[in-house]
Amino acid sequence: VEVSPHPVLTAAIEESVEPVGGTVVVGSLRRDDGDLDRFLLSAGELHVRGIDIDWSTCFTDTGARRIDLPTYPFQHQRYWVDEAEATPQVGTLDARFWEMVERGDAGELADALEASDERQRVSLESVLPLLSSWHREAHKLSTVDSWRYRTVWRPAEAAGSAAGTWMVVLPAGPGREHGERVANGLAERGARVLRVVADGTPLANRVAAALDGSAEVAGVLSALGLDERSSPGSAAVPVGFAATVSLLVVLDEAGITAPLWCLTQGAVSVGSSDPVTSPLQALAWGLGPVVAAEWPSRWGGLVDLPETLDERAVERVVRALAATEEDELAVRSSGVFARRLVRAPAPAGAREFVPGGTVLITGGTGALGGHVARWLADRGAEHLVLLSRRGGDASGAAGLEAELTSLGTRVTFAACDVADRDALAEVVAADPPAAVVHAAGTLDDGMLGSLTLEQMDRVLRVKVTGALNLHEVTRDLELSAFVLFSSVAVLLGLAGQGNYAPGNAFLDALASWRRAQGHTATSIAWSHWSGDGIGGAAVAERLIQRGVDFLDPELALTALGQALAHDETFLAVCDLHWEEVAGQFRSSGLLAELIPAPPAADPDEPDLAGQLAGLAEPEREEKLLDLVRAHAASVLRQRTPEAIEPERGFLELGFESITAVELRNRLARATGIALPPTVVFDHPNATALSRYLRSRLLPPDAAEPVSVTAELDRVEAALAATGAAGVPDAAEITARLQRLLTGWRDRVSAGDSTDLDAASDAELADFIGKEFGIS
Repeated sequence: VEVSPHPVLTAAIEESVEPVGGTVVVGSLRRDDGDLDRFLLSAGELHVRGIDIDWSTCFTDTGARRIDLPTYPFQHQRYWVDEAEATPQVGTLDARFWEMVERGDAGELADALEASDERQRVSLESVLPLLSSWHREAHKLSTVDSWRYRTVWRPAEAAGSAAGTWMVVLPAGPGREHGERVANGLAERGARVLRVVADGTPLANRVAAALDGSAEVAGVLSALGLDERSSPGSAAVPVGFAATVSLLVVLDEAGITAPLWCLTQGAVSVGSSDPVTSPLQALAWGLGPVVAAEWPSRWGGLVDLPETLDERAVERVVRALAATEEDELAVRSSGVFARRLVRAPAPAGAREFVPGGTVLITGGTGALGGHVARWLADRGAEHLVLLSRRGGDASGAAGLEAELTSLGTRVTFAACDVADRDALAEVVAADPPAAVVHAAGTLDDGMLGSLTLEQMDRVLRVKVTGALNLHEVTRDLELSAFVLFSSVAVLLGLAGQGNYAPGNAFLDALASWRRAQGHTATSIAWSHWSGDGIGGAAVAERLIQRGVDFLDPELALTALGQALAHDETFLAVCDLHWEEVAGQFRSSGLLAELIPAPPAADPDEPDLAGQLAGLAEPEREEKLLDLVRAHAASVLRQRTPEAIEPERGFLELGFESITAVELRNRLARATGIALPPTVVFDHPNATALSRYLRSRLLPPDAAEPVSVTAELDRVEAALAATGAAGVPDAAEITARLQRLLTGWRDRVSAGDSTDLDAASDAELADFIGKEFGIS
């Protein structure tokens, strides 16, 4: 790189027959072309000639992030942001002022301010760095504020009444008494109750027996989650939680589409005087949004019971079960409350969190744990204990240790399974921590219909058992912080996370429960952090598709510092694009104060079925095919519906179980009809699926008369494809064709019709259909 205001050597070398030693030479500046763009262009010239350039230094303060390029070179699709989109449009004086401050150009700013005095210009030069620093910090805090949310509880009116047949599923052990009381309350208020007890007999058999000769079920109420006993061989999974997941599958197989409501008790807190008493039951509160994502038409909601389930409370529960506008309710002695997610800007005037002594970080050698470790070291942490399964043998551990020690922090690696209480107790005894960060986690996603007990145990033993162990082995220590890394999946729900989201809901409840016990605790429900090795790529992709953007780690850690400085118990930190979120997640009371209610439908505007009824058949097919292709393209993040070829299989296009459910949900919302979870695989391309939707939206008599010419074309095409040679039933086909022609001639001669042209399409189609079985 020739650094000069006007390069000379580069031109000489470019003109030489052979470059000197194969060297690549570029300039840094040129006359009348000496700004940053020119410099970056020169760096680009080096890059395309094979020189390794560290581009990250160009984007340190811009919020830019890496994006994935196509994995396959023949996808001719533009991936670059248009210049008009990339360049902020400066339209206000304030924006122009701060732009000049950020560039650090005192001369330009002085000219804009008409400061001609030399002393004024010198003053501007001295104050510019301070202004720039203040502006960047203010912008950072403003961004973090826009990411902060918390949950609150609002009084709710539960004025419904029980009606029809309700199936009440009861545990055989703990919790049955409460379930029975609510079942009795339903029966006393007009409902017919079918009781099913999960007593070890296959649940499917018990449900089938209860349904014998019964009318259609209006609702299903499960009290299974009240049983907190550990499952045999899978200690991290409560019996009641595993049974609830099994119940979902049983209901699906039995064809019961009635909404499912789940009872818990003491799983949530509606206020400071209402502590969480059963954090394990909060697993159901993480499961609910996932059920809503996978089986939206089957999910009813959650009702948390009060400590005392008296007659008045039972009446409130029964009324809550009939509610349609809320799906997360808590019944208390003071009334019924509905959960809401609201914005939570950081309060002003808090002290900065300063870590002291030893800090224990689980998952300490992972990407998340590494970020937290660097942040703590930069703030003066004396000693960090980084706990993971492999300890110091983990990939990248040596480099992380070097970074931390260079900041003056002592580092200890501990190879330990956080779910092993005895091993964890030894680590804590060797280096008693002053603060704990539980950042460990594992993913083993699966749709609820296929989720196994082993999958649930693998995930929950890290989130649930690990957190409980940390609580137990440190509860006698005076901790300055007990931080739990949760996930926004507990609030928004993602298909395929029926074991991951519940574990995080437990962490949120555990933080509240610890506070009630007099211990410090902070649980933060994060959306996905940007950076290599953080979280699951598939999960991150699904969040992005739903309007949940990546978090910059530096800003996320700023939010962590705020939560600890303000001693907050629960905080959700996520970058949400509400205009996208509004169309992606099932309508839920939780988001009612953030997503505006959709405009009321115009009563004079026909629904989709009405629109189709007014179209000719080819137009119907085209409209439904366009609908399917548009939603399929959106799910697969294709730029246009044309990327979805009508006859190309969904599996070939890249659909799998989770994206298939997402497409099903989108089409169900668009059409207003309930669709089975397997609809995408049952109708394996856009054409087949659009025809299925047409059959569901319009009754057969709404179809136009079949064109007999089209039917004859079908017969002709089938014969051409089959051929006559070597076909076992060729003789039968020939005989039926002859009978068809003879029969038609007989009808013509008998006066049924004068000739082929005079016969109606309906007559000919009916005749061909009877002869060949065509419908």
